[in-house]
Amino acid sequence: MVGKYIPKQGDIILVNFDPSLGHEQKDQRPALVVSANLLSKTSPFTWVVPISNGKWNYPTHVVLDDRTKTSGQLFVEQLMTIDYRVRPLKYLEKIPNDILDTVLNTIHELTKKVNE
Repeated sequence: MVGKYIPKQGDIILVNFDPSLGHEQKDQRPALVVSANLLSKTSPFTWVVPISNGKWNYPTHVVLDDRTKTSGQLFVEQLMTIDYRVRPLKYLEKIPNDILDTVLNTIHELTKKVNE
């Protein structure tokens, strides 16, 4: 749906990531909305983490369990900003709060100030 659905934090959505470059996720796939609802309400943007069924074992990946219909791993290191008003999206389901917390904590670890 283009232009009507407003993504909310914790929503798992279906989104088309094309066009993509390099090792970025591509094609239509699920993603988790991680930005605060304020971003989607006040702009055409939302932050998402792509979900893939790849079997990589990176410390930045969070595995979905049987509490969601969606399966795979959240590739937190591939956090992206998308323009949800022009990119077709479909709501799939809500993620359990503890998994959302793990993803948000991983983002925090990846964005902490480094004193070098």
